[in-house]
Amino acid sequence: MHKVIISIFLLSFWGALAQGEANNWYFGFNAGITFNTNPPTALSNGQLSTNEGCSSISDANGNLLIYTDGRTIWNRNHQIMSNADYFNGTGLNGDPSSTSSGLIVPHPTNPNLYFVFTIDEPHHENANAYPSRGPADRNGNSIPLYTDTNQGVPEADDGFNNGLNYSVVDLSLDGGLGNVIPSERNNELITYDPSDSEQIKYKASEKITAVRGRDCNSVWVITHFRNKFYTFFIDQAGIDETPVISEVPPLLEVDNYRRAAIGYLKASPLGDKLLIAHNTTNFDQSGTQDAGDGNVYVYDFDNLTGTVTNPLELIAGVNAYGVEFSQDGTKAYATVEDTSNKIYQWDLNSTDISNSITSITNLGLPRTALQLGPDGKIYHSIINTSTLGVINNPNELGTASNYSQSSSQGAISLNGRIATFGLPPFIQSLFNKRIPIVDTPTDEVIEQVSLCDIYSYTLSYDDIPGASYVWKKDGIILPGETENFLDITVPLNSIFPLQENYSLEVDLNTGDCPLIGVARITFNKSPEYNDTELIACKEVQEDFATFDLTEIKTILADDAQVDPNEINLIFYRRFEDAELENNPIPTSPSFINSEGLESLFAKAITFGVCTSIVEVELTIQEFPDVNLDDELVIYCMEDFPNPTTIKPLDENEDPSLYQYLWSTGETSPFLEINSAGEYSVNIRFVGEDCPVTKIFNVEESLPTFNSETINLCDTYQYTIEMNEFNQASFSWFENGTLIPNETSSSLTISIPEDTAFPVSNTYILEVDLEDGSCLKTWEYNVDFNFSPDYNSVELETCKDFDLGYGIFNLTSSIDLLVDGVSGISSNNIDITFYEFESDAINGLNEISNPQNFENRNNLNRIYAVITGFESCETLVEIGLFTFDFPSINIENEFLTYCLEDFPNPIVIDALSGNQNLSNYQFLWSTDETSQTLEINQAGAYSVEIIDSNSGCSLIKEFEVIESNLADFEVNVEDSSRDNKSIEITLNPSSLGIYEYALNEPINFQESNRFENLNPGIYTVYVRDQLGCGISQKTVSVLGIMEFFTPNGDGINDIWKISGLSGTNQENIQLAVYDRYGKLLSSFTSKDRGWDGTYNSENMPTDDYWFRIQFSDGRVETGNFTLKR
Repeated sequence: MHKVIISIFLLSFWGALAQGEANNWYFGFNAGITFNTNPPTALSNGQLSTNEGCSSISDANGNLLIYTDGRTIWNRNHQIMSNADYFNGTGLNGDPSSTSSGLIVPHPTNPNLYFVFTIDEPHHENANAYPSRGPADRNGNSIPLYTDTNQGVPEADDGFNNGLNYSVVDLSLDGGLGNVIPSERNNELITYDPSDSEQIKYKASEKITAVRGRDCNSVWVITHFRNKFYTFFIDQAGIDETPVISEVPPLLEVDNYRRAAIGYLKASPLGDKLLIAHNTTNFDQSGTQDAGDGNVYVYDFDNLTGTVTNPLELIAGVNAYGVEFSQDGTKAYATVEDTSNKIYQWDLNSTDISNSITSITNLGLPRTALQLGPDGKIYHSIINTSTLGVINNPNELGTASNYSQSSSQGAISLNGRIATFGLPPFIQSLFNKRIPIVDTPTDEVIEQVSLCDIYSYTLSYDDIPGASYVWKKDGIILPGETENFLDITVPLNSIFPLQENYSLEVDLNTGDCPLIGVARITFNKSPEYNDTELIACKEVQEDFATFDLTEIKTILADDAQVDPNEINLIFYRRFEDAELENNPIPTSPSFINSEGLESLFAKAITFGVCTSIVEVELTIQEFPDVNLDDELVIYCMEDFPNPTTIKPLDENEDPSLYQYLWSTGETSPFLEINSAGEYSVNIRFVGEDCPVTKIFNVEESLPTFNSETINLCDTYQYTIEMNEFNQASFSWFENGTLIPNETSSSLTISIPEDTAFPVSNTYILEVDLEDGSCLKTWEYNVDFNFSPDYNSVELETCKDFDLGYGIFNLTSSIDLLVDGVSGISSNNIDITFYEFESDAINGLNEISNPQNFENRNNLNRIYAVITGFESCETLVEIGLFTFDFPSINIENEFLTYCLEDFPNPIVIDALSGNQNLSNYQFLWSTDETSQTLEINQAGAYSVEIIDSNSGCSLIKEFEVIESNLADFEVNVEDSSRDNKSIEITLNPSSLGIYEYALNEPINFQESNRFENLNPGIYTVYVRDQLGCGISQKTVSVLGIMEFFTPNGDGINDIWKISGLSGTNQENIQLAVYDRYGKLLSSFTSKDRGWDGTYNSENMPTDDYWFRIQFSDGRVETGNFTLKR
């Protein structure tokens, strides 16, 4: 027996267990989470990349120590330990593809030592090679790569099934980062029968869990193989390598590993039950498929003796993987695949536990790991995503347990890192519910508390008669603190924020383990806020002002030098309301002070705990009423150098009540201007903060404007517009006559009805500024023209048989449109074409290639816009007509002529259906002129069909190729036991393209080879894909029995070969020998076979050898098994 002997310290390390040891998880592809935050958050510094197995451990305060994938260990700085580096030859004997490849257990009395248990994946291709290095096939032949991963040694595996091992990490090594003690690496623990030649090939399953012993200072490490639990005891003396063995159902035969090894094993946090998942109980190595016959069992566990009893099957006929208990131990959970993927729950308090099964969600969930967390929730790995699902209330029944994949409902985002199958297992006792030592009005156990430096606080638990209380601060016992309460205050001269960890151990003095309570306290410096003022501006005509209450947070944060995100404000109308937190006001950017309040009171909650009340004085100021709109001011050059005076206020306003700032820098109540430009003025009441800014433009004079000539069509209206000017009047004249009621800066004109064209009118706009000092006129000459009427046009074309539509030259319509139109020719117009009228009106989607317009939509009209006299536009419609063509009966470019039909011809009919043939002419490439053509030889052919009515024609080209029935040979390969096959070889006379089928002329395939056949008689069918028929032949595939059982039950009583037919391999000579080469029997394939006797005596169960002499000269040897 191998033990690690460590000196005993007075402080029991296990007495501090159940605090932060499980706070950091590393798993999946560089994924991780930490419970040092509330709620837990993602870690992105992990170096571990694993499909399944992983484990980690932290100290009592939640500081990371080590983590592993079962073969490499990383220290707290995420560096690989030199004595646990798999790819550098010092790795551990676990496997990242093992369900639980590792489990880390602290030494009970030495805080520097940690046992790292590893459990290998029992790979069948390693077992095939035993005792040599794998991988190997079923016959023991070495193969270069594992078939499931297509990788070899060492990437996929080290080539051996290593079973259960442990190594010891000493944290005092490598400068306190820790390393594996070289002499304590990969110590094997026996979890199999060493005398069993099959068990020793596999050694273990992939299951491991741990739970605290009843004496509180020891731990049980538990694993499982076949139908036995192996329980190893750890105490202050180290590991007892002689396990407690409990034999309980079900039995998983060794032949079904490795798939039968998959699935988790968990102990309940209270240490009274075990829960196990068997992925499958039947594994087909050749197919690498799991049978759907796995199960989930629950057992009783005695944490005093380590024995396992009372097996209860919870579910069968499934593929099971993850299992977990609720924190209170009353509910069991498992991830399984039956008709779909589910998470099931069982009520362990039910009188019928198995039938209490319920699916906790209707989501289709991956069959992956479940792991209880320090917060009492169960987390679920959602494979190939960046999310951990969560069961928020696992102590509750059914859907009340509240499963979610949403981060807003407790699920954890991994910040882009990827979850896979596994999550790290821990000593399940870490998840016992802790006692509350932080006062809270709810039943929730609060462990993380923020306090202000100005407060004192009392941690406490129930005063239990006969109990002993030990308080610790940062893991150190506080002398003299033996009551059920502890007063804490912030130490003097502290640097904030200050974090301190307190724990309480309550020994009931009943022999039970102590109760543990934890409080992580963060002290914050309480900020000092001053009362402040909030100013709001209002318009003169309004009766109230609107205040932005969100500004107060920034004001207070700047005043006290605090991050504004750490401040939460709640507003009240009265100081008493703020004290009692009654009638709060929403913190709004638009608080309307319709009540005329002079002050509000803000309750400032900083760092979530520090509170103070700040008075906010509400000050209302008015905007000045400025009589200067944004406008254009005209300065007449005739007045130069005399300035124009700008006054922003009414004459009755007292200018001394205001402050002014002009864009020129002036601060007087007015501004004198004698140059053009953009100007502005900022005005506010003296001593107040509500300014009004006005911007205006100054031009030196009205712009000079020459006469403009406008050409209009008879169908148009037109609006003449001029800019608005300040204090200006407008007059319009038509041909020298004032137009009544037209006094704006714009005029809309149109041509009167019944007007003889062309017509010209003159319009004059007269602009008068103020007193006539700036008077300007603008003249517009308008010429009206007419829009001509164009001809109606219809275009014709032949339908393209291949395209299915006609192609038109739209430009050929131009001469037709203008023919005979007075004053119009194709040379003095512009024309554009459109498919749709709306596009033509709006000038959208012009036809880009009108000379070759493809009428894909088979339109019967398109639209043209013609621009003629003086840009007058006219919309016209152009008809389209397409001559259709009959369907050609020659659909394929290649036609087949079967040589079996020679000299009989095939008949090609150029037209299909009941066509009117009188107006069609035919011209074949053979000079035939009839509708049909007879062909009996290969070659290239064509036919031209002409419609004499429309003149449309088309040509169809095709090729006739020769084919025939297949002439073939069948080659049977039946010497191999594992892969019997048939291969078809075509003879040179076979000209076609062929496909192949077995036994029935259906489900043809292109490959000429059929593999993995069972012995028997087969009919081979070969079909010509060009339509010349199916050929067939019958052959036999021989089969050699691997075992037989001559026990007289009529099943497998005779050893023989199968698959003979009356046409092949009938005269086969067979001989049977024992392991020493002695001839026991010889016979032919026509005989009955060997009955397992020699000289009428039954031969014993053993392996026997055979020799087969085939009729074609082949010889095959091998062995088979006789079983009795």
